[in-house]
Amino acid sequence: MSDSGLRAEFTGVSPFFIVDDVRRTAEWYRDHLGFTIGDYFSSDHGPEEGSDDPHNANHPAAGEALFVIVDHDGHRLMFSRSDAPGQGVFSVAQFKEYSSDAYFWLHDIRPYAAAVKATGAEIVEQLVAQPYGLTEFRVRDCDGRIITFGGPSD
Repeated sequence: MSDSGLRAEFTGVSPFFIVDDVRRTAEWYRDHLGFTIGDYFSSDHGPEEGSDDPHNANHPAAGEALFVIVDHDGHRLMFSRSDAPGQGVFSVAQFKEYSSDAYFWLHDIRPYAAAVKATGAEIVEQLVAQPYGLTEFRVRDCDGRIITFGGPSD
């Protein structure tokens, strides 16, 4: 079997989180973790041309958001509204004690951790130097997911 087609250059990956309230989750990631919020989609097909028109079905004022992508330095998370809101959000941490729903590597981990803490985000594990050479901290987002941030140890 030839692997030539499998050698495509990947340009990114994005976790796809199902949430009950897309706006609430996106705003939490903006306010507590510094993400930028992209266009809210109020249909399954995203914003259409002229989405800055408040009468367009995909304008943020035109109803409940079904989907959005948030971004931090080119690293994205996708949030999509559950078809069965109120059923709760599941975190992998419910099934494995030390795990995360997403892991972000970054430089300057200590100043970022201090900034996140200052926003009032729930820190579930303070900065800790790990034996594998990274310093990490973990937060619980507004939906209960565990997000870990790691960077080079000093």
